[in-house]
Amino acid sequence: MSAYEAETGRSLVFPLSAVAPYIAYTAAALGCVIAVPQIARLLRTREIAGISAGSWEVNTLSAVAWLAYGLRTLQGSQVIANGCSLLGGVAVLWLVLAPGVDRRSRLARFGAAGAAVSGAVLLLPMAWLTLPLAATGLLSRIPQLRATALTWWNRQPSGVAASAWVLSVVCTALWLCVGLLTGQSAVAWSSAIACATAALILAAESWPRPGGWASLQDLDAEAAALAVDLGRRREPVGAA
Repeated sequence: MSAYEAETGRSLVFPLSAVAPYIAYTAAALGCVIAVPQIARLLRTREIAGISAGSWEVNTLSAVAWLAYGLRTLQGSQVIANGCSLLGGVAVLWLVLAPGVDRRSRLARFGAAGAAVSGAVLLLPMAWLTLPLAATGLLSRIPQLRATALTWWNRQPSGVAASAWVLSVVCTALWLCVGLLTGQSAVAWSSAIACATAALILAAESWPRPGGWASLQDLDAEAAALAVDLGRRREPVGAA
């Protein structure tokens, strides 16, 4: 023990947990703008192919859950990040869903589900919430993984903003650090799963897709065209 430590009772070793709040607020700042690239792309192109409304619904419900978690545990960074994620998710859903009855009914169901989720997080014992909260990192990504795979399979252009998934990878990696440093297992597991799946989606969306795989409709059309071409070649020359 040094003379300074003996005199003041303070350790010269800087605990890693002390940097957790700074990492958390950095992640919160990124979380506030994650949806912005996707919103901007939708407003600019109106292209919704490859964007999973279901994924954004589950992801926004996840933001509701973590917002309630932040309120319950008095974590300002969680409240800020997930409050902004909630607003951004609702904006994306408004742009992706078809206007009219479908949009109104789905947003109404989302509101009811959000109220149920937030009530459960605020009222249930914390020990019951670790696994459900950890699972949000995977559940919110499955629909988007499927939608991205379908655009690859059908050789369709994608309306997904890759930059939004870059922000998602960085943001969830920072939350993973926070979870590990503070011993919050739900935060650590959810962030680890979300970071890995976001990286998969980013890789698929960023990789060039010059051809991809043909859909069954494309194969049927090509087979029909080939049959017509072969039929014409077999016609006698003087038949015309």
